[in-house]
Order: sequence, then C-alpha cells, then structure tokens
Amino acid sequence: MADTKERMKDRIDSAGDKTKDLIDRGYGVAQHAQEQASGMASTAMEKAKELAGSAADMARHAKDKVQDWASASAEGVGKATDAVKDVASEAYEKSSEAIRYAGDEVTTLVRRYPITSLLVGLGVGFLLGRALRGSSA
Repeated sequence: MADTKERMKDRIDSAGDKTKDLIDRGYGVAQHAQEQASGMASTAMEKAKELAGSAADMARHAKDKVQDWASASAEGVGKATDAVKDVASEAYEKSSEAIRYAGDEVTTLVRRYPITSLLVGLGVGFLLGRALRGSSA
C-alpha cells in the first residue's frame, strides 16, 4: 500500500510539473504574442506616420503648384491689361490727333470762306430741324 501511495504521489508530482511546464510555455507564448503584437502596432504606427508625412508633402506640393499657376495667370492678366491699356492709349492719341486735324481744317475753311460756311451751317441746321420734327410728329 505504501508503494501505491508512493506511485500516486509521484504521478501527482509529475502531473503538477507537467502542468507547471504547460503554464510556463503558455505564458512564454502569450508573452511572445504580446511582443509580436506590440512590434506590429509599432510598425503600423511608423507606416501611418510615413503615409501622413507623404500626404502632407503631396498637399504642400499641390498648394505650391496652384500658387505657381495662380501667379502665372495673374502675370498673364497683368500683361493683357497692359496691352489693352497701350492699345487704348494709342487709339485715344490717334483719334485726338484726327479730331484736332479735322477741327483745324474746318477752322481754316470757315476763315477762308465765311459766307459759304454760314450758309452751309444754316442749311445743315434746317435739315436737322426738319428731320427731328418729322420723326417726332
């Protein structure tokens, strides 16, 4: 009976040791899994930071491009405005010269032919008066 008791005790001790080994192994596996998960989370965070940095760089680049395009457009509009100003100024100067020349010519003709100029003025006034009175009646 002592022999059976001794064998049972050995088996219980052996089962306890195996259980302790299994628990230690399970703890080691859990610790390894935790380290792996932590490493993966750390890697994922680094990748996310890299992607965020890349996205920020791309956004900055796009903003710079838009500013360049806007600046180029503004320069083009400025050049077009300057060209229109130049053309308008030139047209004003030429028309001023033409009107001044025409005025000088009329003045010269009136001084050279005063009675004829007076009669022409009266005739034009009469025709304008009839045309205006006829269109309002």
